[in-house]
Amino acid sequence: MLYSTDQKSVNQIANVLKNFEIKLQKKILRKGLRRLGQQLALRIKANITWNSKKLYRSVKVKVKTYKRGKIIWMGVGFLNDNADDWKTKVKAHAYNNGWKPYPKGRPTNRKGKGWRKGVRRVGGLKIYNTGFVTRVYQTSQEQAKDMLYQNVVEAIKELT
Repeated sequence: MLYSTDQKSVNQIANVLKNFEIKLQKKILRKGLRRLGQQLALRIKANITWNSKKLYRSVKVKVKTYKRGKIIWMGVGFLNDNADDWKTKVKAHAYNNGWKPYPKGRPTNRKGKGWRKGVRRVGGLKIYNTGFVTRVYQTSQEQAKDMLYQNVVEAIKELT
């Protein structure tokens, strides 16, 4: 999922940062984005509707500055530190978006090893479609602008 802010908010933050040198601007913006990401991560953790400690721990925030320094990107999502535990990401994706099981009572003509080919793209109602990540992003879309602005102002106070 990709969510972005409107140009008006970006211009408002850019006007605040104009008074500082470029290195300090990057530091301030990175710090503000990191705080925003941590606030969103806390909301995601609060919306998880089942008990999974691994899933709570796998909610991560990433702030990245690209080479030329013109783009600073922030992402909040699920990242596994343990390569063996791939089920955490699968569970997060499945519980957020849901999945369609094979409808009960519908006959399949596939037998043996190829039985899964017969159940692909077969209708059925989505189950476990909680949307716990999607809901957080949708509800905090408008609040994120104000939160980012406040975090940038706080970062300015800390760094100057």
